[in-house]
Amino acid sequence: MMELNLKCKISTWNRMNLKDIQHSIDCRVDIIHISVPTSELQIRSKLSKDEAWVIDSMKKAIAFTVEKGFQVIIGFEDASRAKLDFLIKLSKEAYMEGVRRIRYADTVGILTPSKIKRGIIALREAVDMSFGIHAHDDFGMALANSLEAINSGADYVDCTFKGIGERAGNCDYYKFLKAVAIINKKPINLQEVLRVQEEIFEIIGLN
Repeated sequence: MMELNLKCKISTWNRMNLKDIQHSIDCRVDIIHISVPTSELQIRSKLSKDEAWVIDSMKKAIAFTVEKGFQVIIGFEDASRAKLDFLIKLSKEAYMEGVRRIRYADTVGILTPSKIKRGIIALREAVDMSFGIHAHDDFGMALANSLEAINSGADYVDCTFKGIGERAGNCDYYKFLKAVAIINKKPINLQEVLRVQEEIFEIIGLN
């Protein structure tokens, strides 16, 4: 994909594992996204680790990647079930290592607009960095949660065409832009978005 010289930046998703990260570096991507487990269920039940291990491993992964000259984005995996004070602590630690963008991930699709509002506002007040939202649509809330995240101060949203994604899908790109255009009165060329969407679906055979 990198050989196509597209007019965009290519990012790869990585576990908090140096070998994984090195494979992404070998692909000559633009951005290294490092996923960090944040909830008690993931840290203790799934990984049999503790919060100190998460912080130490995250810092090592960031240092390794930054030293290679790559931009790092940290993804808070299962953030919707994590303690807010731990998310703030992780954000501060990441900032000290040179990270300037965090992605709040609703990994299991249980987020609500009121919770993401509290989370984004608290994170923005605690750390001067960019935050984004990765919402899942298990209960049909991906669009609502993404809109509330933006209205609460998030800087970017993960979207897919027609919401295609893991399990029940992610935030629908066209619906998100349409809502922003109408609710927030932003000038957006929705017809062009539809044209591109139809072209992509024709290529992958979903029309």
